[in-house]
Amino acid sequence: MRGASEVLTRVSAILGIEAGQTDNKQEFTLETVHCLGCCALAPVVQIDSQYHHDPSRSKLEKVIKTLEKEEAQACLA
Repeated sequence: MRGASEVLTRVSAILGIEAGQTDNKQEFTLETVHCLGCCALAPVVQIDSQYHHDPSRSKLEKVIKTLEKEEAQACLA
């Protein structure tokens, strides 16, 4: 819906996985859904409990890098 396939392509390229797969580090799983209940904001990406409206590649990369850093810090604690 409204560019969702392009966003899926972006996320897939950033993570290096396809829909339905989990990355090698077991940090990210890429899933597709038919509805997140916010069509007016479409396309939307949900990462954990946060929603991101029509995210650019750079915004997605920033969010994913932040999550990777947080995960690395949690492992060190």
